[in-house]
Amino acid sequence: MVNNLKLILYSLVLIMILVILYIAFVKKMKVPNDYFRRVVLINNIFYMKKKSIKVLNELLKLDNLRKQDIYNAYAYLGEIYFQCKNYSKASEMFDIAYKMIRMEKIYYRDWYNIMIKSYFMAGRKDYAIIIYRELLEKKDYDKQFERVRKTSKLLGVK
Repeated sequence: MVNNLKLILYSLVLIMILVILYIAFVKKMKVPNDYFRRVVLINNIFYMKKKSIKVLNELLKLDNLRKQDIYNAYAYLGEIYFQCKNYSKASEMFDIAYKMIRMEKIYYRDWYNIMIKSYFMAGRKDYAIIIYRELLEKKDYDKQFERVRKTSKLLGVK
């Protein structure tokens, strides 16, 4: 009985691994979510930064993308370049993403802190402080923007 359960468990784990490998490397990508799903897997599980960047750039070449897909792709590119310590390129990608949504009523996303850090690390401290303050003002309608304060020590602001 125990051996049968182990066999079933091992089989399920193997199936899950095969599904992850299929989605990450084989499945044809048709819609933006397919691209994002692939990037999440190859970046977060397999740590393949260059491949992730390539997939996101392929996504950006598609026709009829929604604004949301475009700024999410650029934000994700910014995160990946930040992870690679290419702060200049990261801040370029965040520039594109944030300019698309800057004047809109947006809700907190974790990449905003990474964006602020990338500006700082790229030598754009003054701009990082401007963005920090802009995002902090949005806490009036979304309390989650208080999380931006995590970057205050880095920027030397209160």
